[in-house]
Amino acid sequence: KAHIDAGAPGGRGWQNQFIYQQEQLGLLDQFWEQHSIDPRNVPDSVIVTTLFSDAIESTISLLTTEWGTDNVMAPHGKKLPSGRAPQTTVGLDDVVRVSFAFQEHTNALLRRNNHDRRASTGYRLTKMWRTTRKNLRRSLRRMLGRGNAS
Repeated sequence: KAHIDAGAPGGRGWQNQFIYQQEQLGLLDQFWEQHSIDPRNVPDSVIVTTLFSDAIESTISLLTTEWGTDNVMAPHGKKLPSGRAPQTTVGLDDVVRVSFAFQEHTNALLRRNNHDRRASTGYRLTKMWRTTRKNLRRSLRRMLGRGNAS
């Protein structure tokens, strides 16, 4: 709503604007239902993974230790105020450096988790099954191609 109230163009914060508009039209529940997966009935085409939560686990642990709580809405036991953040004297170059450091940390964790995932038996079996399925299709196409030619 803040984007709309500020007269921001549709491309700025478009996801927020879209969700707000769906809510205003009374369509948010329908939208949520159409774009969610029931955890009790996960389709076979969906791969459930903890890759993201595993990747950010050390960051959350660091923040929990630093803030003395795992409630990110109340660091040091003080509830964060809602609304726009106040003006800051932190320079953009500092923000960029911190963001870059977090990105590097996240990339390292994702690489490690991806390596661990690839090393797992389940991943190897899945990859083997894909390769076998692909080779089987190729063989069937060759056989069917020869069968039609004779």
